[in-house]
Amino acid sequence: MRYSHQKFKHVSYPLQASVTFALAQFILFPLDTIKHRIQAHRTLTYSTAIQKTPMKGSIIALTIHFSSPIIKTSAYNILHPSLSTWTDSQSATLTGGCAGVIKTLTLYPLDLFKVKKQTHDRQLATLFDNVIKKDGLKGLYKGLTPTLLRSCTSTGTWYGAHRQLENNIPSSIPFKSFISGSLASVGAALLTYPLDLLKTRAQAHNINWITTAKKEFRSRGIKGMYRGFLGSSVYMLAYGGMFGSINQYYLTHSPSLKKAATSRVENPYDGRDTT
Repeated sequence: MRYSHQKFKHVSYPLQASVTFALAQFILFPLDTIKHRIQAHRTLTYSTAIQKTPMKGSIIALTIHFSSPIIKTSAYNILHPSLSTWTDSQSATLTGGCAGVIKTLTLYPLDLFKVKKQTHDRQLATLFDNVIKKDGLKGLYKGLTPTLLRSCTSTGTWYGAHRQLENNIPSSIPFKSFISGSLASVGAALLTYPLDLLKTRAQAHNINWITTAKKEFRSRGIKGMYRGFLGSSVYMLAYGGMFGSINQYYLTHSPSLKKAATSRVENPYDGRDTT
C-alpha cells in the first residue's frame, strides 16, 4: 500500500502541474494570440489584433500546455540528478535547454497549427490540407530550426536564471517564485525574441526563416526584430511567473526531485550548498 501511495505521488504532482498550467494558459491565451498576430503581420496594429476573435486555437493550446509541463519536468527530473557535481544554476541551464528541445520536438506540429489558427481566418482542416498538399508530412515541421534554437536557449536561460534568483531572493519576500519566474522569463525573452518572431513568421506564412531575417533586418534593423516586444512582455511576465510558481511547487513536493535535491553535493566554487 505504501509503495502504491508513493507511486501515485510520482504521477499526481506532474498531473497537478499540467492541469494548473493549462488552465492558467487558457486565461492568458488572448494575450498569446495578440502577440503572435503582431509578430506575423508587419503592419498590423494592436487595436486591429484585439478586434479579431482572440480564442482561435485555444483547444490546441490547452493540449500543448497540459502536455508541456509533464514533458519538461520529466526530462528535467531525469537529467538534473546526473549533473550533481555542477552548480545548481549551471545544471539547471543545461538540463532546461535539453528539456526545451525534447518538448519542442514532441509538440511542434500542434504548435504549428495553433499559430496558424491564431493568425489566419481558416478552418483547421483547411490549414492542415494546405500544409500537406504543399510540403507533405515534412510541412508539419516547417519552421522547426528557429523554434529549436529559441526553445533550447530560452528554456535553458529560464531554468538557470530562475534557480539563481530562487537561491538569492530572500524567502521573506512575498510571491518569491512568481517574481523569480517573471524576471527569468523577461531575461530569456530579451535574448531570444528575434528567434520567436522568425518562428512565428515561418509558421504563419510557410516561409524561409533565414530569408525573412535578412529582409527584416535590412528594412527595419534590430528594431524590426523586436516588433511587438513591449506588448508581449505583459504575457511573458504572467507566463513566467505562473510557470515559476508551478515549477517550484513541483520541485518542492515531487518525491523524486526532493530526493535529488537533498543528494546534491556542496558547490565547490563558493562553498555553499546549492540546493
